[in-house]
Amino acid sequence: MQILTFIQFYIPGYKSGGPVRSLSNIVKLLNNHFKFSIFTSDRDFSDFVKYTGVKSENWNYFPTQKIYYSIANISSVLFFLCKEHNRQYDILYLNSFFSFRFSIIPVIYFSLFKPTTKILIAPRGEFSEGALRLKLFKKTIFIFLFKNFYEKLNIYWHSTSKLESHDISRVFKKDLNSRFNPNLFIAPNLTDIPSKRFDGRHTLDSILKVTFISRINAKKNLLFALELLTNIDLSIEFTIIGPIDDLSYWNKCKRIINKLPKNISVVIKKPIDHDRIIKEFSMYDLFLFPTLGENFGHVVIEALSAGTSVIVGEKVPWPNCENGTLTKLELNIKVWKKSLLTWYDAYQRNVMEFRNNAYNYALRNQSSNEDLLLTKNMFNSFLSLDTSDTNI
Repeated sequence: MQILTFIQFYIPGYKSGGPVRSLSNIVKLLNNHFKFSIFTSDRDFSDFVKYTGVKSENWNYFPTQKIYYSIANISSVLFFLCKEHNRQYDILYLNSFFSFRFSIIPVIYFSLFKPTTKILIAPRGEFSEGALRLKLFKKTIFIFLFKNFYEKLNIYWHSTSKLESHDISRVFKKDLNSRFNPNLFIAPNLTDIPSKRFDGRHTLDSILKVTFISRINAKKNLLFALELLTNIDLSIEFTIIGPIDDLSYWNKCKRIINKLPKNISVVIKKPIDHDRIIKEFSMYDLFLFPTLGENFGHVVIEALSAGTSVIVGEKVPWPNCENGTLTKLELNIKVWKKSLLTWYDAYQRNVMEFRNNAYNYALRNQSSNEDLLLTKNMFNSFLSLDTSDTNI
């Protein structure tokens, strides 16, 4: 089966976060069953320099996939589609709904010139309430303009959880009283936890080491974490790692950083590549992640697999852990302060028990053979469907 995939950023990139991991894990674990051809940018998120060692505007062949790296402006996307016009693909697999170049243009092109190709869209959390609140007016207009068009096409959706299925159905139902639900498959994100465990910390220092590792924008909500720390009496070294997605938002964060009390020190590091992320996490006691919502949250499972406890916003698919190594909370400063102090009181008495519990939680929640089969069956089932009369 030939699957043509569009994604804005892909390996060797790592700065754009979860979608890269989601797709690369699918390819890594299922390349023996499907042939993946991937169109993506020739540079990482926020970078002006192209990747080294790859050919731009051409196919690059790897053992598990072939990747077409491009400057990815509108003309280069159209050039690629025309160039590939005579090649037969069974499925067009898109990793965004809102991306004009990496989703809308391919959908329009295939609907006009290759209407028999089945289209599968993985919105990667774009329809969560938290994500939609950001740039709400623009996204509302976008959905309004393309909703009716999409309903006439043979488009299906790849949802990775019941929560995301609800989000997709909420956005694409025809009206508030409609029973209409879009056609979708549910197949969970696949994880790839390394067999090697990094035990970076065995005892608690006089200073609690806390980190935030993610893109710096309103959705990831670093500002909330900084405001929380203005009210904490503990001695904390807070390390921020991640690309700046929104400069004005980062400037707001810096204003809070400059006003933090003396018991809170802040370290700012450059983004680190994915191969070093778990080792980096192992250096910290706690990962604060007050996200407005995540489709999956690869960074959560990566922190836990390093033995690092996590306090996270409630709009993530991960279940709470009774032993306190993962705690989901509503975004309320008082609630977070109480939870942080409660966690610290227990953590300082038995650091290694907490770290072992975190690692074991990650192992229990890594992808199973059943998860792998669900993803495999999604592609096979979708290909076998007769979608010619389907209206979503």
